[in-house]
Parts: sequence; structure tokens; C-alpha cells
Amino acid sequence: KNFLKEINIRLLCTILFILLSLIGIYAGLTTYNQYMDEQKINGQLDDISSLINNGIEPTIDDNIQDINYMNKNDFNTTKRRSNYVSPYYINYSRVIEDLLKINGDTVGWLRVNNTKIDYPVVQNKDSNSYYLNRDFRQNKNSMGWIFMDYRNNPDNLDKNTIIYGHNIKTGIMFGTLKNTLSSSWYRNKDNHIISFNTKNETINWKIFSLYRTNVTNDYLDMDFDTDEEYANFINMLKSRSVYNFETEVTTNDKILTLSSCVGTSQRVVIHAVRINE
Repeated sequence: KNFLKEINIRLLCTILFILLSLIGIYAGLTTYNQYMDEQKINGQLDDISSLINNGIEPTIDDNIQDINYMNKNDFNTTKRRSNYVSPYYINYSRVIEDLLKINGDTVGWLRVNNTKIDYPVVQNKDSNSYYLNRDFRQNKNSMGWIFMDYRNNPDNLDKNTIIYGHNIKTGIMFGTLKNTLSSSWYRNKDNHIISFNTKNETINWKIFSLYRTNVTNDYLDMDFDTDEEYANFINMLKSRSVYNFETEVTTNDKILTLSSCVGTSQRVVIHAVRINE
């Protein structure tokens, strides 16, 4: 009996060791594959950055006053128009045209202040699952990409334009969207303006709601039969916000929604209204 008992214990230990080894190998392979996927993403981001550099256009700042220049020949002071240029204007329509040559699904560019969110946005015409596991070059990639809801019209934006992205631990894609729930972030008014530019327009959006919620689809509606239905929808979004942004939203406005997962059962969501500035 003791002999059989000893054999059973050894057998169980062997099986346990094998199981733990398999789990360790699986975890190691998963981590390695995720690392390689992220490296591929970073390579694509480097390529995209070069397109951004090509899209930077100098702009004369009309607020800069005339300045004095000393003529070295006669030492007389003469006035010339300042040739000060700002390197911060990016022609996104030109950048998007270049990106469309790489991926015809490109629909815009999204940037959220004081986060790592600064990416081109794509859209599959048939499904929201396509870019969950494909990168900008449409290769299989667990990191996915930032994408617009397939139901949205990128040429004539709907009442509610929805953009999704994975919550990646290292911060790429929508990995830093959850950081916006920090009071130091949302109390900073510089962070209240989001830019989402399409190939046709450069558009700014002002945040009016920010929250964390259990998994639900009720904030993903984009078609409203009446103004009253749309007003109720806006009020619902406002009521969830962790902070009162004091941003006016009417039924004549269009809104932008950013959504990402937090774990498996929750979402972090931002809603912003289009502004004409």
C-alpha cells in the first residue's frame, strides 16, 4: 500500500510539473509574441512619423511684430517683416492622402492631449472585429489598431462618431485612455480639446463627459429618430461623467466617442462635442 501510495504521489507530482511547465511555456510564448507584435507596431509608427514630418508646413504668424535689422554696410537700422515661422502646423489632409496609399481604410487622425494617443484611424466597412487583431498594414497583430465603428460615415460624420482601441499595458493604442480618469488630467483645461481630423476637415472637439462603466452598448447609438431622443441620449452621457466639464451640447451638435476596455467587464469612455473654432 505504501509503495502504491508513493507511486501515486510521484505520478501526481510529475503531472503537476508537466502542467506547470506547459503553462510557463504558453505564458512565455504569449509574452514573446506580444513583444514581437509591439515591435512591428513601433516600426510602423516610425514610418508614419516620417509622413508626419513631410506634412509639416511652415506658417507665418501674423501676431509677430516687425523687428529691427542692422544694415552692416551703413549701420542704419531698417525695418523688415519678421520671417518667424511656426513648425507646429501639420497638414493632416496631406498626411492622410499619403496614408491612404498604404492602407485604403484610413479615415482620419486622432490626437488626445497628454496621452500617447496620436494615431491614424482606420475603418473596416463590414465589421468592428477586423482591426481588433490587425495592424495599420492589415497584418495579423494582437495589438490591433485604432478604428472607427464600421457603421459610421467618415465623409459626412454622424451624430455620434465612435472610435475604439485596445487598452495595451505598455501604453500604445488606447493604453493611456484610462489615465484621463485622473483628476489631474481632467481638471487641466488644456486637455479638454481633442483633435480628430479627416481627409476633408481639421476638426476640434471639446470633452463633455468622461467615465468608467460596465460593459454596455447604450452609449454606442448613432441614429436618432427625433431631437428628443437625441437630447435624452446626450443627457444620459452627461449624467455619467466623473467631472462637470460645463460644455454645452445641443441636438444640433455632432459628438465624438472614444471607447476602450478596462479588464473584461468595464469600459472607459470619453465623449466630446464638435466645436467650430
